[in-house]
Amino acid sequence: ADLKYVLVCENHSNTVTAITFPPDSSDRFATCSEDGTVRMWDLSDYSVLCKGYCRDGGTPLCIAFAMECLITGWSDGKIRTFDGETGELLWSLSDVHRGGVTAIQVSHNQRF
Repeated sequence: ADLKYVLVCENHSNTVTAITFPPDSSDRFATCSEDGTVRMWDLSDYSVLCKGYCRDGGTPLCIAFAMECLITGWSDGKIRTFDGETGELLWSLSDVHRGGVTAIQVSHNQRF
């Protein structure tokens, strides 16, 4: 018999702190959680399209779409941006806000 590992379900392991939909789509959304992860979800089957994380960043508190990127604000005062297809950390800005970044917004044209 050929036994294969099959992922039945994936979820956050702690409280979800924010959720966002891209401005031009309703078939996917992104979440961030106190478990330190950022996830992009497919609404057709509720699968995770990609997952990003930061080991030493504390908690992601807010999230916004910018084109194919996920821009996130963290409890350590940094803004981190993840690739929306791979979950890879693309860049971060240090010391953006003392006490954590609790809200983030991208301009209407999705440029930042």
